[in-house]
Amino acid sequence: MNKSAKEIINGIFIGMGTASTVFLIMKFFFLDFAGQREIKSVLLMGIIVGATTIIYTSERLNLFIQVLIHLSISYVTFLFASSYGAWFPFKEGIVSGTLIFILIFIVLWTFFYLREKKELEEVNLKLRERNK
Repeated sequence: MNKSAKEIINGIFIGMGTASTVFLIMKFFFLDFAGQREIKSVLLMGIIVGATTIIYTSERLNLFIQVLIHLSISYVTFLFASSYGAWFPFKEGIVSGTLIFILIFIVLWTFFYLREKKELEEVNLKLRERNK
């Protein structure tokens, strides 16, 4: 994939995140209490799951431990947020909700992992060419 296609895809994801955040914040002010709880739970999950990606900058932990920590914190946050926000009938839907959460986590994690791996390979290739 060429550089401009990457930039477009990256821009799309940033735009979707920005639009979703603006939408949620605007809806927060115009919904009843139950709707506000849903939005608070989504924002809380987004903040915590996003902030805990800092774990991947640790050089002391191997990748497996980093993923395990991020998954664990994300899952506990999901449990709290989905219960608080009433995303689904909690007792009846916990198994399917958990499976969907894990599937989404794996898909997103794999996407970001492959993207970072490819970028690292490109940097290493440029460094090798420079050192010739």
